[in-house]
Amino acid sequence: MEHKLRKFSTHELLPVAHELIQSGKKVIISVSGNSMRPFIVGDRDKVLLGKARALKKGDVILFRNKQGDYILHRIYSIKKGKCKTIGDYCLKADGQVDTADVIGVVEAVIRKGRKIPCDSILWRLYSKVWLMLIPVRKQLIAGHKAYLKAKTGIKQTVSCLYGACQSCLLRIGMVIKRGRGENIK
Repeated sequence: MEHKLRKFSTHELLPVAHELIQSGKKVIISVSGNSMRPFIVGDRDKVLLGKARALKKGDVILFRNKQGDYILHRIYSIKKGKCKTIGDYCLKADGQVDTADVIGVVEAVIRKGRKIPCDSILWRLYSKVWLMLIPVRKQLIAGHKAYLKAKTGIKQTVSCLYGACQSCLLRIGMVIKRGRGENIK
């Protein structure tokens, strides 16, 4: 029996995920985009979402904005039933998010099959420190981008050097074989 795979868009799946979460179930979704880098990376990580009960500063939430887009960002302020959120890799906040627009809260990040719980002491500490660094985030992001660029450049340089070394070794081998009078193919 042949099974046909069908791809679903985020806009088709997240309403279903919302219903499941509201009924008390947990949902795992793949993350796309780079707004939560370097700690939650699109096309690499997944998140385990649960029902948003008592939201706290530092929680990562999935919500739907006024334009109908689904966004996964961190809460940096809560006042009178309204959250202010910002992506970890963003310089501008999203504005106010009504708690009614919150679909779920991230309970764990799943990276390479390993579950990182968001209620762990280390994750909570990271969240507090990262939020305190908002005033210098522009410089931190610029530094991270420079690091990624340098890392890519180093990998390319090493790859070129490796190829050049292989080519030299092959030539040396051919010279040695000629010196011995061997046939070279």
